[in-house]
Amino acid sequence: MQVGEIYNKLNGICRDVFGDDSLVVTPQTTARDINGWDSLYNVRLLLTVERVVGVKFSAYEVNQLLNVGHLVDLLQTKLAVRSGKEPLVVIGFSNRSPKQARFGVPRLRRTLPTSRGSCCPSAVPADIN
Repeated sequence: MQVGEIYNKLNGICRDVFGDDSLVVTPQTTARDINGWDSLYNVRLLLTVERVVGVKFSAYEVNQLLNVGHLVDLLQTKLAVRSGKEPLVVIGFSNRSPKQARFGVPRLRRTLPTSRGSCCPSAVPADIN
């Protein structure tokens, strides 16, 4: 999907979510630029984008978004990876063999407490398919 197509979809989604038929988003558009864009509308917007475009966002990815331009960049990357046009980023973890992670961010999994009496699970990199 080309950048123009992504912006056309986002404009339609934003008009629907915010109820403003004259709304036009640009790469620099932020929540401050649109009347009523609060945390609830942010969730609605991102869930609608996920459903319409067919992608899923992690909490980390959502937290990194600063404006609509960043969202478009993320969508382009996700769509390119999904279509096989862009290779996965290979990263290494200390002395372990390299693992593959999309966008260079390893997913985390929680481990069970150890038998040595540890009561708190720790976050460790998950094996990434």
